[in-house]
Amino acid sequence: MDNHRRGIISWEELFSENMVQLDHWFYEEGAFHHEEMVSEPELLTSSDLWEADETQWKNWESEISTSIPERMYFVDGRMRIYARLFLKNYVLLLAEVAAGYVEWSKEGGVKPGFSPQNPPHLRRVVGTPEELFLDMGEAETSFAVDDNLFFFVKTSSRKSRNAPYQETAQQAVFNAMQELEKQVVNSLLSKNAPIIMDGTIHFDTHLFESGKGPCGLVKRIQRLQIPPSEDFMNLLFRIDRGKRTPFLSAYLGDKSDTVRVFCFTRLVDANPLYPLKGLVRLEVVLREKELEGKKEELGQFFNSIASVLPSLTRDFPYRRLPENIFPMIALENYLGQYFSAPQWIQSLCHKFIWRVKNA
Repeated sequence: MDNHRRGIISWEELFSENMVQLDHWFYEEGAFHHEEMVSEPELLTSSDLWEADETQWKNWESEISTSIPERMYFVDGRMRIYARLFLKNYVLLLAEVAAGYVEWSKEGGVKPGFSPQNPPHLRRVVGTPEELFLDMGEAETSFAVDDNLFFFVKTSSRKSRNAPYQETAQQAVFNAMQELEKQVVNSLLSKNAPIIMDGTIHFDTHLFESGKGPCGLVKRIQRLQIPPSEDFMNLLFRIDRGKRTPFLSAYLGDKSDTVRVFCFTRLVDANPLYPLKGLVRLEVVLREKELEGKKEELGQFFNSIASVLPSLTRDFPYRRLPENIFPMIALENYLGQYFSAPQWIQSLCHKFIWRVKNA
């Protein structure tokens, strides 16, 4: 049957005609470890746009900012996978994504920016390879597992060599979570305080605003994004708690006029046995033509963030510390309370698949 000529088809029809299978494994929240796929390496800009040139790296000393923010907002998202479906050779993931923020202040500590009366941003999605629709035809933008349980379709075209459709579906779920995170950031821009996002900065992340950011906090820095310079590497590993490197800039893509401006800071005392311990990357995004005029402001902004972050973590083996700072841990815990019960969704998924396969 040629689905391409029939217009939009229902998911029930698509599943029943193509022998959909529900994976029998029980997937708990941490069943899928996801690292975002990056299609190409970032290109460093001209060194004229960096805070300090190579001749200054050997003697670089960052100053501790005296203007520690009175309050800051930390933004993060979570995703929970409930079921995995096999449709021919494609993998689909039924998931829920959430995003929200916590506010940190000197006086009040950490408190969530949402409540049962004002919940965080939530959405149920099915992560789907875009290639599925090229193969089988266009399907409805959402489908109902039950009268009270809808999943919105999110697609991605990225693939890996090892498990192409599995990781593509994961990327689609991850993209849905990022969309919610950006909504949270936009809602905080009127607060006039620094906004710290968990993870790297993307093409469509909000551009840098004075005193606000948003600022990406990258906790795992295997991809260092640094020039091939021994002086900078030595500087990176010798910086101590609360200090930072000079900032550099890199294009977000080939022929892009938007740049990522980033520096590295250390959250705990340097440990010669573990030179990467406590190192994180701070980054913002702005137009290349605006960077020259904002160098001093960006340096002060990075100083203020680097000054306060060490007070928000500790060096002991708990929940990915010291890089995964306490406000982010608290936010993860708060968001996890708003997900649906896995057993309820999985039970409805079993009934749904049984119904469409026996229709």
